[in-house]
Amino acid sequence: MPSKLSQPAVIRAPEIIFPKDCTTFTPRGSDWIITCVSRSSWPNFHVVYWLADNNFIEDLFPDGRVWEEPERQMSNQTIEKSLVFSSVEETDFSVQFCCIIQDPSGVEIRNITLQRDPPIVSAEATSREETSGAPMELPQ
Repeated sequence: MPSKLSQPAVIRAPEIIFPKDCTTFTPRGSDWIITCVSRSSWPNFHVVYWLADNNFIEDLFPDGRVWEEPERQMSNQTIEKSLVFSSVEETDFSVQFCCIIQDPSGVEIRNITLQRDPPIVSAEATSREETSGAPMELPQ
């Protein structure tokens, strides 16, 4: 007699809890980790993975500078999968990264884009810029 898949009591489509579709500020040259937290009603029949510009991570980054950590089962339904950068490079800011979870009840995708951290400007530097250069006009 053929075996049947053990179907969960409540069937819900897979869900990515974090991150939301977003742009994340990232310092260039630093190591960086983005963790995808997802949920599946199928604890033994799901897959969570990352893509970069619709390519598998190992295909777009064959040098191993960016890689996926093994999936971590946090609870019966919650799964984490991290994308690790040993060094964020300038080219990474033009790549669209996607976290994907898929199980027998569906698929969900989240898009993440890296953006350079804005430069930090001190108040002292701002004051110097305001007081140097062209003469200020005083109101009469």
